Amino acid sequence: GRVSDVAISNCVVKDASSFVYVNVDTGIVERVSVCNASGTIKRLGTTFLITTHSGEARQITFANWNFRSRGVGYIYSDREGSISDVTLDNLNIQVCPKSQLYGNGLPMMPIYDNGLPHYWMSHYVSYFLQIICAEDITTRGLSISWGESDIGDIGEIGDIKRGDIP
Repeated sequence: GRVSDVAISNCVVKDASSFVYVNVDTGIVERVSVCNASGTIKRLGTTFLITTHSGEARQITFANWNFRSRGVGYIYSDREGSISDVTLDNLNIQVCPKSQLYGNGLPMMPIYDNGLPHYWMSHYVSYFLQIICAEDITTRGLSISWGESDIGDIGEIGDIKRGDIP
């Protein structure tokens, strides 16, 4: 199947685990625009996710967002060429991570035969923007800041030691 020419705008999110989740199991999702949004992502998750499995996602634009969230975003495919032409324009995300039930680092991720992690780990990969197997990603005016957190220091996350941070 195909989903195309979707425009979403002027949204306010008060409590969620993600704002936008584009998940393409089969078929094509293209020409999606999500603009002018703000809010708070309080639950375990990231502000946005774009994932593909046997399908394709292309020409996706997220613009003019202002969020407080537990994580930035996750763009993931388990094969080359299935996610393309993604624009992140004027996104302001203040990351406010909370201690997680099973620790603050990245859990041991199950991997596919091609060495990539399973996509379902996306909700556990908080805090940062992660891009795996995607092409033609454009960022303009992307602002990510560290806000209130009970973790206190990025050096406390997982197995990272302060000396390991470049």
